[in-house]
Amino acid sequence: MNTSDRLREEINRTPWIHESGVEARAKSLATINAIADAVYRHLDLATLVEQAVEVLAEYIPVKSVALFTLNDADSYLNIVAWRGFSEATLKVGSRLPVTGSLTGFTVTCCDIVTTYDLAHNEQLEPRVKQALLEEGVTGCISFPLLFKGQAIGAANLIFEDTHILTPLERETLLAIGKTIGLAMMNARHVSQIEAEIHERRQVEAELVRHREHLEELVNARTSELEDANAQLRELIAERDTALKKLAAAQQHAEQMSEAKTVFLSNMSHELRTPLNVIIGYASSMLNNSAIYEGHTLPDIYRKDIQIVLDNTNYLLRLITDILDLSKIEAGKLELRLAGVDLADILNDVLTSSTPLLRDKPIELRSQLADALPLAWADPLRVRQIVLNLMSNAIKFTKAGHITLSAEVEQNNIRVSITDTGIGIPTQRLSTLFERFHQDDSDLHRRYGGTGLGLNISQQLTRMQGGQMSVTSILGEGSVFSFTLPIAQNQSRPAAAPARGAVSIFQVPEPAESPFILLMAERSAQDALRQLLEQRGYQVLLAEHAQHAYEMVVSLAPDLIVLWQVKDSDWLLKMRHSAESQHIPVLVGVEDADQFVRDIAHRVR
Repeated sequence: MNTSDRLREEINRTPWIHESGVEARAKSLATINAIADAVYRHLDLATLVEQAVEVLAEYIPVKSVALFTLNDADSYLNIVAWRGFSEATLKVGSRLPVTGSLTGFTVTCCDIVTTYDLAHNEQLEPRVKQALLEEGVTGCISFPLLFKGQAIGAANLIFEDTHILTPLERETLLAIGKTIGLAMMNARHVSQIEAEIHERRQVEAELVRHREHLEELVNARTSELEDANAQLRELIAERDTALKKLAAAQQHAEQMSEAKTVFLSNMSHELRTPLNVIIGYASSMLNNSAIYEGHTLPDIYRKDIQIVLDNTNYLLRLITDILDLSKIEAGKLELRLAGVDLADILNDVLTSSTPLLRDKPIELRSQLADALPLAWADPLRVRQIVLNLMSNAIKFTKAGHITLSAEVEQNNIRVSITDTGIGIPTQRLSTLFERFHQDDSDLHRRYGGTGLGLNISQQLTRMQGGQMSVTSILGEGSVFSFTLPIAQNQSRPAAAPARGAVSIFQVPEPAESPFILLMAERSAQDALRQLLEQRGYQVLLAEHAQHAYEMVVSLAPDLIVLWQVKDSDWLLKMRHSAESQHIPVLVGVEDADQFVRDIAHRVR
């Protein structure tokens, strides 16, 4: 069954075909058949709508006929075919809004809309109505063009005399609307298919041209590729050789880096021990007149010894910085992260920094927020960072004040050191944390320094999950600050171990006459013993591990101090001994002043 037959079958099912009036039904059917034959004979949309207009003009005595279709946005109706309209009417009526026009109302309700009093009809677009009235038009019939129950356009019939549609004519117009709508959609589909076929043929032709061109290129480049392949094989062989050399060089560099780290670690150990002995003796000579049987050293000697002490401390700090930098570069610097009470560390650093002031008129201030939460950090490294920043602030401040502050900032604790020193030029702030960076050559000659401290402090801060920053105004001062994350677990231990020490056992009850068992390298024994005895402690020396264990069992000292001792097996025996497992142990403290403070804490 072809399309025309299906259309006629649909028309024959319409209810008006059974009404009275054989001539009217015959005319209606003839008109529908004529329109069907006309529109389905043409697949071109423009020709199709022109034929539809011709047949409509023959069915009803109209003055003018116009066909409109919806645009893609469904907001306007565009005229596609017409007959009998003046140029003035076409000018204002060729494009009508769906909302606010008679034709648009037809599309919206999908039904026939008529008006017999054009002058008083409010549904017509005002400009179109005015143009029609000027032509003497009094009435208008608008019926929808339907496809699958949806309006895709409308047809307007304009007549001079009043024409009341009969029910048969209404049904006929709706059937015609379906016929034209279906034909228009078929024409659109055919047009789309033809366009797609045309486009596909163009693409195929273009592909053929490309294929032929590619074949020419392939044929032209084959010989070039053969030459290029030969060169590539040579390059690959050279690359493989270079990669092997690079791998060997990288392996050698890693071995050298490892050797450097081991060397620096060993040298640090070898250098720190004698330097600590020098520091211990120099400190004793300056602070203990009992060494000289009550005689006070002359000022000129004290000045010389102070110079020795200052330079030895500087050298010790330099060695520590180089070792830390080496460990950081090698990724071997280990942190012992835990919940840390920053207030204790900051107050301790503030106290430790007082001797660095010498005779400078500088006031050290503390502004710590109340009830600071625990920070998640390594207490030894936090102390190192703060002490480095405090030392720099004191070094570059002639007078005024230095404020050490701490406050909670979201999920972090911010620690700041604010000074009234010489300040830093703005253009040099961006390179301030680079390793080996010196802010100014003249300042370096005046104040000294290696350019490592700030870089190490920044990297240590980042390793603990924080950030370091600086703001400064030249001539007014600087603010160095860093953040540390707040610990998730805020439970505080009953008794925190001393900083810089590793406590293995619990702190004992206070002793009436405290004495210490000291086991240290021979080069440091005398200095440490003298330093401890000057502070009022009784000191017993252990020559080796077995001797130390026997003395612990027999004498039960108040504290055991180990200095640069590598043999720790006897500590395990002591830990499992009921007679000695309560004795605290202090291990590996390198700062002399901190060393003595930790001992005092243990035997208190």
